[in-house]
Amino acid sequence: MPASHFSPLGYTRLRWVTLLVGIAMLVVGLSAAYGPFERSREFRQAVECDCFDREAATIVGRREFTTTSIVTDANGGQYAHDVTHYELTWERPGGGRTVRDVSKDVYDRTSDGGRLDLRTWRGEVVGVEADGAVQLFLPEPGRRMVTWFWVAWFGLGALLWAVLFGWWDGFAWVGGRLLAWAFLAWVLGRLGSEAVIEGFDTGWALAGDVAGLVCAFLLAGFILVVMTGYGAQQRFGEEPR
Repeated sequence: MPASHFSPLGYTRLRWVTLLVGIAMLVVGLSAAYGPFERSREFRQAVECDCFDREAATIVGRREFTTTSIVTDANGGQYAHDVTHYELTWERPGGGRTVRDVSKDVYDRTSDGGRLDLRTWRGEVVGVEADGAVQLFLPEPGRRMVTWFWVAWFGLGALLWAVLFGWWDGFAWVGGRLLAWAFLAWVLGRLGSEAVIEGFDTGWALAGDVAGLVCAFLLAGFILVVMTGYGAQQRFGEEPR
């Protein structure tokens, strides 16, 4: 099959465009993530020394509710996935109100009209405490760091695809590889977020994180290899000799 059949843009043009876009995303993502990364390190230092400002807020609303989403498994089967949310609304002394999901532990120790202790860092609420139960939130620099990491990660994926492969085998197969790559981005972003808030685990907890990361890479790698192998077979197996 002629190479042009694999892309409406043409094989060579697609490969070069993807290469340039990947390089641009990688450079921009890493450059933009540097500042938030430094701020996140400062936040981590504040966590270690508990160097937060304190502020008392009043709970003006509590709500527990469940959301249901339909999940499709690898075999095409569908099942309902329920997630329970524990939502608090608090009012700060200045009058501003905030609505946010919290952990069940924090939620269970609160009551309407009760007190909620806020932990603030550079004016941002980064944690709550209720009757000894503490929950920290990812600060704004941490969220920006993760976002720019995702940009760089997808740029790396585009760069690798352009350099190592470069063929187009249809939206379904490219989309499948993209989902596998996105899954790895989600896993790494989640671990990075937890490291900002809680630091790196040690002992068995660290071993569990490493094992989970290895399993995630093996699963995503298997999907990438299988889909890439199929694409190669389609690309070269149908090529006229």
